[in-house]
Amino acid sequence: LSVKLKPLLEADLKELRALKEADGHPADCVINAWDRTFYCKKLEETKFQVDTEKLKEYFPIEVVTKGLLDIYQELLGLKFEADEAMAKAAWHEDVKAFKVTDAASSALVGFFYMDMHPREG
Repeated sequence: LSVKLKPLLEADLKELRALKEADGHPADCVINAWDRTFYCKKLEETKFQVDTEKLKEYFPIEVVTKGLLDIYQELLGLKFEADEAMAKAAWHEDVKAFKVTDAASSALVGFFYMDMHPREG
């Protein structure tokens, strides 16, 4: 499978590098992990005319987040509960915090923050 997918990956990376070069980076630039989301979005907008703002109208973040957490709860046997106190300590008011417990035993598994928006830095 990886042999068949490698040429597709190389073609995608070539397009992303071209966008990065257009932003003033050298021709042999590398697409770093922190570049990927930015240049993938830029590629979607330029090559495929994707309007991410229009897409947001069809996929409200609250509905998508609930659906995502519901799937993980069912697949992994977990329960996610919003933790408002922890969210208040987060780096931005839009960041959500969750307590994770085992659905069967109610044992604490952990906590996590969910930040669905790219931020500066």
